[in-house]
Amino acid sequence: MCVCVSVVPSGPADMEYVVSTESTMTLSWRQSGVVDDYVVAYNDSVTQSVNITSVGSVGNVYSLTVADLSLPGAYYCISVTAVSAHLASHPAVLCNHTGRLLDLDKPLLS
Repeated sequence: MCVCVSVVPSGPADMEYVVSTESTMTLSWRQSGVVDDYVVAYNDSVTQSVNITSVGSVGNVYSLTVADLSLPGAYYCISVTAVSAHLASHPAVLCNHTGRLLDLDKPLLS
């Protein structure tokens, strides 16, 4: 008899934008624990599974570029969920317009 115990992975922490162009957004976050892969979703309609090998890392800081965003200057909400042993963390979510970094201390001007 085997008793298997699986633990829900911790979610991405301290997620922030690194670069935002007209068609890409690069995110970084800290991750602790074991993660098999990530699920990245944006604008509640496009979801892709991202293998851990396609996510760059230095120590426990990870980064990922979401490319081919089709609407320059559009507002995108991107969520990153860690997956381990088929269990998913709570997603970390960031929202921003393509082509600029979001400064929370300043209002967005049109």
